[in-house]
Amino acid sequence: MQEKLDKHFIKDYLQRHKYCVIATVSAEGKPEAALVAFSESDNLEIIFGTSMDSRKFADILGNPNIAVVIGWEDQATMQYEGAARVLEDSEWAALSHKHLTKQPASANFQDSPDERYIAVTPKWIRYVEKALDPRTITAREVTF
Repeated sequence: MQEKLDKHFIKDYLQRHKYCVIATVSAEGKPEAALVAFSESDNLEIIFGTSMDSRKFADILGNPNIAVVIGWEDQATMQYEGAARVLEDSEWAALSHKHLTKQPASANFQDSPDERYIAVTPKWIRYVEKALDPRTITAREVTF
């Protein structure tokens, strides 16, 4: 029987990590992945910035469904699937302080006319821990 994943646990896990790998799909159906610096909103959205010239930005405009992997140390990882959208200026204004506090290097890009901010709303999240001795896998998940 699989245990349900608690939202407080998810938020704590997201707060403890600064980077994630996002996977998108191109218009030609090819998978693409990128490491991004991220922050999280109070409702468990993942927030990251990207250039309008990036492959991931074009991919998200064509297909907003993305997959994310967060953490890989200590044999634990969070898998996160969701729908991405470009933030409106007012949404970014409400989230920018928190994002730039967690990711101060992102301030170097925020005034670029090509920079856009993406929010990913979760649809499904799974947390997995693997132990080697004894060899066990523990998984918890939640669907939104």
